[in-house]
Amino acid sequence: MFAVFILRFSHPARKVLPVVLLTLFSFLLVASNGLIQLVISQAAQAETQAETQIRGPAQLSERGPREQSGDEGSNEKANSSGSTLDVASPDRTVRNYNFVEDNLRSLLENITTSKFLLSKSHGEILRQFYSENDYQLYWVTESGLTRRANVVINELQRADNYGLDVSDFKIPDVKIKKTDLAKTELIVSSNILQYVDYALGGRLDPRKLSKHIDYGPHVTDFQNVLKVVVQKSDPDRYIRSFHPKHPQFEALRKKYLALRNSGSRQSDVQKILVNMERWRWMPRNLGQLYVWASIPEFRVRVVNGGRVIHEANIVVGKISNQTPVFSDKMEYLEFHPYWNVPNSIKAAEIMPRLRHSTNVLRRENLRVRYRGRDINPYSINWRSVDARAFDFYQPPGRHNVLGYVKFMFPNKHSVYMHDTPSRHLLNRDVRLYSHGCMRVQNPEKLAYILLNRDKGWRISQINYLIRNGENRRVDLSRSIPVHITYFTAWVDANNGLRFFEDYYGHDRLIANYLIGKSNLIPTAHYAMASSNAVGYENISRPRNSGSRSGRQTRREELERWRRSFLEAD
Repeated sequence: MFAVFILRFSHPARKVLPVVLLTLFSFLLVASNGLIQLVISQAAQAETQAETQIRGPAQLSERGPREQSGDEGSNEKANSSGSTLDVASPDRTVRNYNFVEDNLRSLLENITTSKFLLSKSHGEILRQFYSENDYQLYWVTESGLTRRANVVINELQRADNYGLDVSDFKIPDVKIKKTDLAKTELIVSSNILQYVDYALGGRLDPRKLSKHIDYGPHVTDFQNVLKVVVQKSDPDRYIRSFHPKHPQFEALRKKYLALRNSGSRQSDVQKILVNMERWRWMPRNLGQLYVWASIPEFRVRVVNGGRVIHEANIVVGKISNQTPVFSDKMEYLEFHPYWNVPNSIKAAEIMPRLRHSTNVLRRENLRVRYRGRDINPYSINWRSVDARAFDFYQPPGRHNVLGYVKFMFPNKHSVYMHDTPSRHLLNRDVRLYSHGCMRVQNPEKLAYILLNRDKGWRISQINYLIRNGENRRVDLSRSIPVHITYFTAWVDANNGLRFFEDYYGHDRLIANYLIGKSNLIPTAHYAMASSNAVGYENISRPRNSGSRSGRQTRREELERWRRSFLEAD
């Protein structure tokens, strides 16, 4: 109609007819395209509303940031390959991601009964960590393990380079089913907890093997371990940092690698591994100035700033009366100390002799207290009383079993270092004679070294305290760490590897556990001492003490007992 009207009223209008028709066609095309877009928009809105009704608005809002990351990842992948964008791929990533997340939630809800973790103790740690972090995944994606997860796994596979056992960890498969992604996430985290725990000595608590070992694994905040490791670009270096940093640990580790790779004797390799494990239980900071006693070596050293400034021989406990292994702090020195007789010695040695004769008290210069007051021991009928109700002590003097000075680091084991009147024992090669305490060679010099560092004392002040014969306690201004150790393998200053005898059998106990033979560990190991607990020889009364040979035998036995008494702590 419009065209007819134009033709009818104006013949020249025929020239503009094509232009008009083209304009009209463009208008109709734009209108139809807008209508199509409106239809698509309404369809998308309807789909979103339907999904909201199914999943809930809160769940959709929680997934928002992860959908964005999925979009970006898909865009990058499409652009790098040069292909057109697949608008459905982000949605598929989100749906798979949420499947893994839901699976993770389900696994953590029943984590205490799960059998795929390396330790039951990891369950609650993992549940708390992932719940506090919105069940975020750190070690897996839809396509499998992340780069950082593979870095962790590579470190686990090299665990034996640090004296650990690779078989103690669960190495995930390279190809992982999507249904196992959540489980793999937790297994990687559980592996990390296990590695850190074992690096800190948690593979074995030696206190369960023997009452004479009083070192144990270090504890750490495993929640914080997970919080830190998931942020590290080099998680392998982070978990490796939990191994001991003592120079001797690293020196032993290098010897271990060299011997292992050269096919050396398995017993030597095992001995190094046992001693590397001991370093995991040692205090991480030994101290600037500290005293180091080596039981298998029968030596004591004073170390200042990593340099040995004094060393001497020591006598340590018999096999039946072992010197315990532990660390504490020296608090004071006591010159011309009193010796208080332990209950075990009272019951096993003194009381049997008192029932026969009181001469033992006079001969060994022993005094007796009852309820804190000195009493006349010769007025007591010792056949009818319990010796444990009385306190026996030896006052200061030339024959005092503690000598002129003792070094006190109060501890539950009631052991310490001290001088001794039986100094000839300090010159023997094997020095297993005491009842737990350590007798020190050149105690005057040790006292000088410690008091000079602590108070600036001169040697003349030490000599004066020794000469005057009076009981005197000298408190340290700063306590000094004391480490009573049992290392049977050591790398010396010349990089030579030294082995020492395992007199107490600790190596065997630890090695049996580490190689999975805990059944070989005797359950009553630390009940080794027999009824002769204090280590003295049992002296029975001669049957014919009236004869010359009987009297001589009795004198010999009494003299032997007297010598052993002087060697008591």
